[in-house]
Amino acid sequence: MLPLPLGIGTKLVLPVVIWVMVSISTLTMIIDKPIENTNWHQGVYENYDYEAKIYNEPSIHGINHGRISKIQIKRDDKVVLNYDRGWDIWPESEDEQACQEIIRQLENTGEIEVDE
Repeated sequence: MLPLPLGIGTKLVLPVVIWVMVSISTLTMIIDKPIENTNWHQGVYENYDYEAKIYNEPSIHGINHGRISKIQIKRDDKVVLNYDRGWDIWPESEDEQACQEIIRQLENTGEIEVDE
């Protein structure tokens, strides 16, 4: 949570999840922002933007029977991957590694709390 000052004696706290991966030569960050009271997430990884619907339990509708049932990944406002309970757009080879990393990180996201 990031506290933001609003005025004397008050502050706003926003949920933000930041994944940090360190390799020998680069520092790469995934900034993942859950959309409040839903199982939708949106975020940024390098020059990719994504929106994904993630469930707490794996599903036959998820990618590789996992937790992600829907995801769209864009690079420079162009859709490079789209999965909506099945593959609509598979990434080209130049985008595949980044897309796999986004999916890997999202599959390992903690439990999602949704108000019923």
